[in-house]
Amino acid sequence: MGSRSREKKALPKIEPDEYLDAVLKNFSGNIAVDEVYDGRCCILSLVDNHTSKRLMFRVLEKSPVAEDIVELLQSFRTILDQRELQ
Repeated sequence: MGSRSREKKALPKIEPDEYLDAVLKNFSGNIAVDEVYDGRCCILSLVDNHTSKRLMFRVLEKSPVAEDIVELLQSFRTILDQRELQ
């Protein structure tokens, strides 16, 4: 089989900063932390609670603990501070 090259129907690649800028344009200020498991891996996501847009995520090889959630929230706060947003 092998991998196939991107075809016409493929979505254009979106850079992380471009995506985050677009999501933060309509950011409601309300966030939720979500976790989804895929086998033994966990995807810990920070989501805009009103638009259901993912703001950030971390892939963990274990169940998240409080420190993982705090790190995710602090990282998001740093991003808001860098963009001079509250």
